[in-house]
Amino acid sequence: MVSPLIKADWLMANLDNVKVLDASSHLPGSGRDATAEYAASRIPGAGRFDIGKVADPDNPLPHMIPSSDDFATAVSKMGISDSDHVVIYDDSPIMPATRVWWMSHRSSTSQQSKL
Repeated sequence: MVSPLIKADWLMANLDNVKVLDASSHLPGSGRDATAEYAASRIPGAGRFDIGKVADPDNPLPHMIPSSDDFATAVSKMGISDSDHVVIYDDSPIMPATRVWWMSHRSSTSQQSKL
């Protein structure tokens, strides 16, 4: 199994071969705005993965995990396909990149079980 963790120097050497997503998210009251920080400074070519927008639209609670189909639709709109090597990062103590990685793994497992 390939490790889900990489080093910054590997990423910089492979930016042309991967899709990069900034999944940063901050709790209310932190004084930080992840979308503004993304606009101001990000890894070159990184897309934005907003856990507030890629969420279950039918759940009244915020940030609830979407269905596998809704997740697949959202990442497809970000230009990501099943064949892409994706690097997800964040700069938040709540570690949203791990959540996005888990949703991705959950979604791909669910999609495979439908075959």
